[in-house]
Amino acid sequence: MTNGDGARSFAFGFLTGAVLGAVGALMMAPMSGSRLRRELAREGRKWSHRVSETAEELKDKSSDVYGSAVEVMSDAARSLSKAARSVAG
Repeated sequence: MTNGDGARSFAFGFLTGAVLGAVGALMMAPMSGSRLRRELAREGRKWSHRVSETAEELKDKSSDVYGSAVEVMSDAARSLSKAARSVAG
């Protein structure tokens, strides 16, 4: 397992636990069914918004990392090509 897989598994487990904990807390709260449904819907929208924001941030960061990796690989390829030409020439 790579570090990325472990971090992804941890994040998924953490979010799942947080959602289940929030739902459990709401279910134990002394309120009417209609009010509980409203609260659950509100919390669901809030979590959905947070997940969307986090996904967008991760997308932006992964794009930055990809760009940096491409740049490093291009530099390495140029250096290798230059070294090969100097050895051959």
